[in-house]
Amino acid sequence: MRFNRVFAVLLTAVFLFGIAVCANASEAKIIHAIDDDPEQMNPTLNTYSRSSNVLQQLFRGLYKFDNRNQLTPALAESYSVDETQTVYTFKLRDGLKWSDGSPLTAHDFEFAWKHLLDPETASGAVSDMYIIKNARPYNEGNATADDVGVKATDDTTLVVTLENLTPWFVAQTATTTYMPVSRAAVAAHGLDWARSPATYVSSGAYRLVYMSSKDRVSMVKNENYYAADEVKIDAIDIMIIPDHETQAIAFENGELSLNNAPTPTLRDKYENSPQLHEAPRIGKRFLDFNHDDERFTDARVRRAFALSINRQIIMDNIVRTGEKPLYGFTPYSQASLTDPTKDFREICGDVFHEDAEEAKRLLAEAGYPGGAGFPRFRLVTQATLLQRDIAQVLQSMWQETLGVECEIITYETGYWGEVGDGNFEVSFCGWTGDYPDPDTNLKLFAIGGNETESRWNMRQPDGSYRDTQVHYNEIIEKTRVATDPAEREALFIEAEHYLAEIMPSTPLYSYSDFFITQENLHGVQKNYIGHINFEFAYFD
Repeated sequence: MRFNRVFAVLLTAVFLFGIAVCANASEAKIIHAIDDDPEQMNPTLNTYSRSSNVLQQLFRGLYKFDNRNQLTPALAESYSVDETQTVYTFKLRDGLKWSDGSPLTAHDFEFAWKHLLDPETASGAVSDMYIIKNARPYNEGNATADDVGVKATDDTTLVVTLENLTPWFVAQTATTTYMPVSRAAVAAHGLDWARSPATYVSSGAYRLVYMSSKDRVSMVKNENYYAADEVKIDAIDIMIIPDHETQAIAFENGELSLNNAPTPTLRDKYENSPQLHEAPRIGKRFLDFNHDDERFTDARVRRAFALSINRQIIMDNIVRTGEKPLYGFTPYSQASLTDPTKDFREICGDVFHEDAEEAKRLLAEAGYPGGAGFPRFRLVTQATLLQRDIAQVLQSMWQETLGVECEIITYETGYWGEVGDGNFEVSFCGWTGDYPDPDTNLKLFAIGGNETESRWNMRQPDGSYRDTQVHYNEIIEKTRVATDPAEREALFIEAEHYLAEIMPSTPLYSYSDFFITQENLHGVQKNYIGHINFEFAYFD
């Protein structure tokens, strides 16, 4: 194992050295690393955080986050809203171009959004667009594309009609889901347009020039970008380096411009350095239970597993990043809707607490006293060191407190496919929201909200079944028609307490992003979604 790691380090160093030698000495290039290949290079199909970190360099939507992490116009120059607060008219900049030099117009936005919603596209991101009028009926085959509330009235005007008042809508246009794709590229190559640099067409600060699995993704400045004159970095190489320790060594050797996933040791070293940056993120790490598996259809079982986890031990001894244990379903960095000085968690409070004795009682009440008769189950994770270490601690805690046995299964590749197919009993998951509203996390548990968190066929204590998700859906739907922030926040708090009773998944901790830059690199941004952005970066 050690030989393999050392070999990987040497191989990475040689490869990076080769890049450095071949590069133009005057070229400003950022080299950084991600754990694996980006899962999806087509923003229309993207639902992944790792992919979003790549796509944010290649694409821009109507709005973006600036170098102060404030929402600001991007491909749009402005917007207006009608008196109902549901009809938005965006005015695009004149003379916009795709990376290949062809015109980029409002018609591309209309095409891209309807293309995403088309049932034939089968995008996992469709629920993020259900706020648009008739988007859901069209995706479900009950309306036509013409019924969808997106219309380009000319080359620079896009009119968007929403189902209800949606305060976060403009912020959502900065996410990959709402980024345009080229009509011409899709017409010529279908969904394959995003598989090769030769056919790849983008709208952002950079354009794709090289992409090879398990190797790297390379891009150069897009001279057709509307703000190209303000972009200081000429090229970006995103290396695929699965092991975080290898990434740390490469950073320390000066082979990486930044480390986006610092190990606890590396983070401790830079604790008081201006090179260490923290960016709160509206995301969470959690465990998902497979409700299709007989062992986890009973809410008492799921609650027993949730209450028997000592999250602080995991944070202090394994994660070691300063992030907080999470005792609710909305992360800490989500602001309150009624008090801008507080976050939502402060207003809501914890909705469950660790309680070993209560966990034992619940498992016994469900028919498994002391774990007797509870079948061995699988806890599946990705093959990162962090996930494996947390899995081992969970395995020990559940064995000691509940008397149950689990087998840890790790996947080097294909993890999300296995989870999406339901090949797990408990899975290690994470989620980062797309917009600054509790809805971005709590919608996951609504019908159609997420493929893994929507398995709600729950056995009740009397042995009967009922669809508890219908009631939860009613709460979420009320938040989407309510206009008073206090009323919405109260409904979200009700939803949190309801989830704590059912425990469809169990939160572990709230995300906060840390990254470390070399001394001469400045202006790297991370927004509250957790996406890194090099548009404003520069070397001194």
